Parts: sequence; C-alpha cells; structure tokens
Amino acid sequence: MPRGPSEQDLKDALATYNMQKELCMKEGDKLGQAEAALAMSQIHVMAGKIEDARRLQNFLPMAKMHSAMAGANAEMAQGLYSELGAEKYSEQLKAAQTVLDMERVQWTAAYRGSTFDYNYQVG
Repeated sequence: MPRGPSEQDLKDALATYNMQKELCMKEGDKLGQAEAALAMSQIHVMAGKIEDARRLQNFLPMAKMHSAMAGANAEMAQGLYSELGAEKYSEQLKAAQTVLDMERVQWTAAYRGSTFDYNYQVG
C-alpha cells in the first residue's frame, strides 16, 4: 500500500521549487514565484511532519525550520497572489492561509526570517 512521498522525495521537490522560485524572482515572474512559494509551503509542512516523527522516535523535541519555512513561503505566496489579484487567485490565497493558520506554523513564526539549507542530508 502506498504511503506517500518519502523524505528524500520531499527534499528533492523542495530543492527544485527553490531553484524555480529564485529563477522566477530574477526574471520578475510574480505568478511563477507565487506558485513555487505556495508549493514549497505545502511541501515543508509534509517534510516537517516526517522529520518530527523521526525525531520523536529518538526522544528529541520537534524541529522548527520546516514549519518556519512553510510559514515564510505561505506569506510570500499570499503577498504575491494579492498583488496579482485577490479575486482571481482566491483558491491559492485560501491554501496559503490554511498553512498560516496551522498551529505548528504559528509556533515558529519568529524563525521565518532564518535561512534554510536546501542541501540538507536526509537521515
């Protein structure tokens, strides 16, 4: 029975979307940047759940960076979609707000300005 994407799959997806977001930023493609940021926020949520489950097995506290980056990317997506037209992108704005409303994401709001190493090792 399929169990969903692996932690490595999520890491690879994050690296790909991060490169795409940076490329769109350089080219001034706000829609592409918003789409990449929204996808990254949702992937960070999934990766954070997997990482926290692994940390729990080792009696470690929950990690904060995936949830912080989920919030940072959701905020970015929300701002860009609002600039592009709130009525036209209402579903995307709702998806970004769903991420921002997550308790885990709110707990780590203070870390949203931190940098995230997308070359991290899965282990």
